[in-house]
Amino acid sequence: RKPFKEITLLEGISTCKRSLYRAFKKEGYFRCIITEKPLITPEQREARLK
Repeated sequence: RKPFKEITLLEGISTCKRSLYRAFKKEGYFRCIITEKPLITPEQREARLK
């Protein structure tokens, strides 16, 4: 994940971060915080198989 400012520098464009955010949103990209789900326990695994 790169900040919008770094993306503008890498691509060689000069725009504000709001414009870049809108362009990404228009194309269906968005940012979210990824959460790691815990693994299932052996008891949960057995319950699923029943």
